[in-house]
Amino acid sequence: MSARDKRGRQTGNKVTSDSGLGRYVPSDEPVYDSRGNRVDQEYIERAVGDVHRALGRPSLSRSGGTSPTVSFRLPASERARAEEIARQEGKTVSDLAREALERYLVEHPGA
Repeated sequence: MSARDKRGRQTGNKVTSDSGLGRYVPSDEPVYDSRGNRVDQEYIERAVGDVHRALGRPSLSRSGGTSPTVSFRLPASERARAEEIARQEGKTVSDLAREALERYLVEHPGA
């Protein structure tokens, strides 16, 4: 059982499988994960990065599987213009390319 302050908040620093989330852990006391690795800012940043890499971007395919990709080469000047337009519009270059191809396919039905 952990000690409590005057307001009844937990003041202990033991993090165990039964302590639950949201418990108070003093920042001056080291915290370790279940494998004995110290949990510090670098550890947290790596963990968040791992989650982001695992999640990736959402699929554009209706089936939810991996979306097919299309890649092509273009002059550096066109890439730079696309990057600038994308930045101004809050989009990615891939968003611009996808929109352009979608417009082209609408303009050329049945081809």
